[in-house]
Amino acid sequence: MQTIEELRYGTAGIAIEDYERELDRLWKELQDPASDIRQEANERGINVQQLSDVQRSDAISLRSRGAAFGAEVTLIVALAPLAVELVKVTGPIIKDLWIHVLRPRILQKWGSQALPPKEDE
Repeated sequence: MQTIEELRYGTAGIAIEDYERELDRLWKELQDPASDIRQEANERGINVQQLSDVQRSDAISLRSRGAAFGAEVTLIVALAPLAVELVKVTGPIIKDLWIHVLRPRILQKWGSQALPPKEDE
């Protein structure tokens, strides 16, 4: 049985709500077959057509940890937190989409330090 994969990143002071809004915008753009982001995913061999009926929050969810008394915030990106039967098909697609398309676009918008990888805590 495949489990949800979680990736951890620093936030560079960007609010989780801003990450949520940007991911929602990118996900919506991804649904348009003529969009640049959809074409980029296709060029990378990522079959986003299989995600056409999947909500962004069902594919990629965000939560934060930390921020108490000035502690650094960790953004936890959960890939494919949806029904187990769908994870088998969509999990690898969602991970490739995050690593090769969505995260790079966020970095392009907010800079290379927007999502620095963090070690498991």
